[in-house]
This record gives sequence, structure tokens and C-alpha cells, in this order.
Amino acid sequence: MQMPLPRLTVIDRGLQEFADCHGFVLHINGHCMMPTLNDRDRVLVRRAAQYRTGDILAVRLADGQLVCHRLIGTFFWGRETHYMTRPDRGGKPDAGVTRSMIIGKISARDSGVLLPIPTVLFRLQLFLSFFYCLCRRFFEKIK
Repeated sequence: MQMPLPRLTVIDRGLQEFADCHGFVLHINGHCMMPTLNDRDRVLVRRAAQYRTGDILAVRLADGQLVCHRLIGTFFWGRETHYMTRPDRGGKPDAGVTRSMIIGKISARDSGVLLPIPTVLFRLQLFLSFFYCLCRRFFEKIK
């Protein structure tokens, strides 16, 4: 049974505050971020002042699901910055999320092993993917 979204919002605020102070360990369940993150990995989640393309974020999606997906780009909609994420092994990106929906950034595995820093080439690939997704969404809306 899934919790109602207002209750999740309260839980997420608590997680964000904890991630600001100390960080916390999150248990990965699934294969969408392999080989970077594997099923049953434990990762450290911390808040950051800014998030960059290539970072892996713990995000609460609009449907209430908590996921760890890679940031592929940011865009402005209305008066807010939105972040577009997607799984490494998935197809479509998630709907844009706001900063309040981001729990934190995955910085290390529980064993203390830091995640690799994305290379410039990898960030360029992510940017091209992000640009493609934005163009596709734009053209779907004007049809």
C-alpha cells in the first residue's frame, strides 16, 4: 500500500533535513542504475548546494515513488528550476522535478567507495540526451 502524498512530503522534509546535517544510508532496490549502482547496494545520500549534470539524485517523483536516477539537465519552467532525471538503463526520462522533490545526491557507497566523477565526454552525452528529450517534448506539445 502506498502512502498518501501529504504524508510523504512530511517524510521527505525530514529526510532532507537529515541529509543536510549528516547524510543517511539508502538501500537500492532494482537494476535501473547498473553498473554504477546495483541491486542491494547501500548508498550515502547528502544534500548539495547545487546539482550538476551526471550526478545521481534521490528524488521523490510526482507519483510518490522514491528513485535514484541520474541528472541529465536542468530547465526553467514558470519561475522554478526543474531537473530532468532518468535511469541509466531506462528509456524515457522522468518528468521534471523541482528542488523540493530532491532528497539529496548519492555521494558514496556504504562501504566508503566514492562514486566515480562523470567525465566531460559522459556529461556531453547526457546533455545531448537532455536536449533531444526537451525537443521531443516541445514538438509533442505543438502537434
